[in-house]
Amino acid sequence: MIHTRLYMRGKSAVRYLLFLLGLRQAHSQTSQAERECLARHAKDKRCAVQIGTYQGVDAAIILQQLSSGGILYCLDHYQPGMQGFNWDYRIAKRFLKPVDGRKVQFVPLTGATAVPRWDIPIDFLFIYGDHSRKVIDADWRLFAPKIVPDGSVALHGTQVPSWNPGRRNLASESYMGEVISKDPRFEVVETVDSLTVLRQRGDREGRRRWW
Repeated sequence: MIHTRLYMRGKSAVRYLLFLLGLRQAHSQTSQAERECLARHAKDKRCAVQIGTYQGVDAAIILQQLSSGGILYCLDHYQPGMQGFNWDYRIAKRFLKPVDGRKVQFVPLTGATAVPRWDIPIDFLFIYGDHSRKVIDADWRLFAPKIVPDGSVALHGTQVPSWNPGRRNLASESYMGEVISKDPRFEVVETVDSLTVLRQRGDREGRRRWW
C-alpha cells in the first residue's frame, strides 16, 4: 500500500512537471461535445459556479463565455496529498486566469460546506464533483434554490452515452431519473453524452417550495 501511494504521488508530480514544460495539457473527464454544450449554456451569464474543478479545463471554457464583468466561482476542497498540497489545484491555478474582464475565484470548500455562507444568485451552475448519491443529493438540494429564474444547471455523469454504458452504474445517473428530472422547478433542455442541462422555470409552480 505504501509503495502504491508513493507511486501515485510520483506520477502526479511528473504530470505537473510535464504540464509546466508544455508537454502535457490539463485534463478533463468531459467529452468535446460536453464542453461545447457547457459553452452554449454559459454564454453571457454573469455569475457561474462549478462544483468540482479538477484541473480547470471546463472552468476555462465557462469563464470565456461569461458576460463582460462576469465571475466564475470554482468550488473544490482539493484534498492535500502526502506532500501537503494538491497537484490538480496547482495545474488549475496556472491554467485558469481572468480573461477580458471576467474573473475567477477559487473557493477551497465542498458544495455542502460553502452553501451556508452563500448569498450570491447563480445563473449557471455546473455540478462536476463527486458522483456518489450522498454528495450529488447534497449539491442539488443546497444549490438548486440559489439558481435564478431562467438560470441553467448542468450535471455531469447523469446520462448514459452509447459509447460508455458503464455510466449506468453511477449513482448520479439514477439520481437524475429518480429526483432531479421530477423537480417541478426545472425542465430538461438538453442532454449530451453524460451531461444533462436544466433550466430554472421561474413560474409559480417552479417557485413553490419543493422537498
